Amino acid sequence: MEKSIQRFKDSLKELKNIRVLCAMGMLGALSIIINSFTIQIGDFLKIGFASECNVLVDCLFGPAAGAIFGGAMDILKFLIKPTGPFFWGWTFSAALAGLIIGLGLYRKKITYLRVFIVRLINSIVINVILGTYWLDVMYGKGFIALLPGRLVKNIAMVPIEAFIFIAIYKAIEKAGIIQMLRQPQAHK
Repeated sequence: MEKSIQRFKDSLKELKNIRVLCAMGMLGALSIIINSFTIQIGDFLKIGFASECNVLVDCLFGPAAGAIFGGAMDILKFLIKPTGPFFWGWTFSAALAGLIIGLGLYRKKITYLRVFIVRLINSIVINVILGTYWLDVMYGKGFIALLPGRLVKNIAMVPIEAFIFIAIYKAIEKAGIIQMLRQPQAHK
């Protein structure tokens, strides 16, 4: 628990770094672009990969930065391309996902297994349980009726999302971007 609190505090300090803020801005813009390619399957299921930008922020800059980024991006994406009425539950879920993933990946060795486990926890807690609950609250469609389809889709996507994230992470690591972001800023 103490390590988690320290990681959260360290993540808050990341927000003072101009490189971090610029990277978050660029990843936010990229997330908005990728979000426009989301595939809608029926009224309550969609497949998209804009969340990979969020996971990258969570991993690189930690749970505090990830939670702020997730909540802000949810609101910004809604303002740019609303896909229904605004509901605070989705914003809460996006922020909570940043917190969970940030705690699981920030300043830790990035392996497929670690990413898979963190994504699985996130998918079950945020997407399946909370997301299905939010749909029930918003539309009264019945938690139990929506649960099976959402569970299957989310569980099926976890290994794919983990693989995609690892590929992205390794590519930007190889390009030296992660090292550049980790360099301390010179104080003048």
